[in-house]
Amino acid sequence: MADADCIAEKEKELCAFDDLKIGVKGLADSGVTKIPRIFIHPPETVKYTTPENGVKLQIPVIDLKGMGNDHSLEEMVNALKDACETWGFFQIVNHGVPLAAMEEMLDSIR
Repeated sequence: MADADCIAEKEKELCAFDDLKIGVKGLADSGVTKIPRIFIHPPETVKYTTPENGVKLQIPVIDLKGMGNDHSLEEMVNALKDACETWGFFQIVNHGVPLAAMEEMLDSIR
């Protein structure tokens, strides 16, 4: 299939998806097990850009390793507060939840 044909086919699929008016949540609720092709972008088509101000963005990481220490607890609470206010999400590390439990949880929602 030529690139132009592939692009036209992808545009048709995107229009059909938009016509359903279900959005990504509706797609997830429908029980799909594979990401639809319209949402997959080959790496060579993705434009990698950095912000003009040179700032590199990194998801906040909250480390629970020293949670028993009062000073560490205060730092964690401040980091968590900042992550919530600034980003709205964060990654938690050293939480002690076994990998098997996390994998089981992910399997249950698939």
